[in-house]
Amino acid sequence: MKNNYILSNNLLIESSINIDPVLLTSLEDALILIRQELHSFANQADFVEKMTAVFGEEIGVYSLKTAWMLGDFSIFPNIEIRNVSELNGANGAYSSDTNRIYLSWEFLQATSGNSDDLVGLLLEEFGHRVDSLLNTQDSAGDEGAIFSA
Repeated sequence: MKNNYILSNNLLIESSINIDPVLLTSLEDALILIRQELHSFANQADFVEKMTAVFGEEIGVYSLKTAWMLGDFSIFPNIEIRNVSELNGANGAYSSDTNRIYLSWEFLQATSGNSDDLVGLLLEEFGHRVDSLLNTQDSAGDEGAIFSA
């Protein structure tokens, strides 16, 4: 049975594991930082150049810029928390089939109180989401890691 948690930004968190409220707060804090970073990034003069360097497409980049400048992060996928063994040892993953970020329970616990690592991982997986929107095929290389950086 999955537990559903809805954060203040209406993002759905699902998990078959009971999540401690402190960890949910840590996750919510990381998502607030991500929204702030994306908003700031969208306001940079070289936003389009940086995005096309990562994803190779200008189509869609302008709409993302506008949305993020206006504080619209509705394309951010829901998150499902799973045991690391279910993620083949990975801390996180993104599936375009389910449009969902999968986050390792163990990683969430380990990064509680250290938002930099959690923000980095979530931005990397979100980068894969952005790539799936801008490109019909997965880009060569790890665009998620490049986007996160």
